[in-house]
Amino acid sequence: ADFEALKADIKAHGMHDALIVTAKNDKGERTVLSGHNRLRAVKALKAEEKENSGKWDKVSIREKGFTSKAAEKGFVIRDNLLRRQLDTEQKAMLINQLLKDSPEMSDRAIAHILKVDHKTVASKRDKLETGGEIPHLKTRTGKDGKKQTASKPKRPEKPENRGKTG
Repeated sequence: ADFEALKADIKAHGMHDALIVTAKNDKGERTVLSGHNRLRAVKALKAEEKENSGKWDKVSIREKGFTSKAAEKGFVIRDNLLRRQLDTEQKAMLINQLLKDSPEMSDRAIAHILKVDHKTVASKRDKLETGGEIPHLKTRTGKDGKKQTASKPKRPEKPENRGKTG
């Protein structure tokens, strides 16, 4: 029903928003990052309207450049998150998937993309590393693109706190 409504709207009013695509790769191909359903609707309209199919030949696009595959993936996730209200379970699934796809990303970088707390990401990472689902890495890449040591050295205990419990 939603797809048919999208098709009807595009047929009546045209496409309001440009598709967001990557720069051309070595083969001259682009990847659609945002607008898959709009593109699918335009293709369906073109197939349905044989005599008027040229009307659908021009689709506006906006090219988006990225410094890494992780940044590209982060954009797609953020773009989708902005359009949907995800519950806690769905966010947890996204955290796990992003950790599996890009274990080199820091907890804070993943938290920034998914709009969750970095301690939540750290907890999920610990479970996946312990279960052998993702590797233990010595370095991780922050949201600024810089590599950092995965575990920070422990701060030395203050002399007045030594020997004290709880």
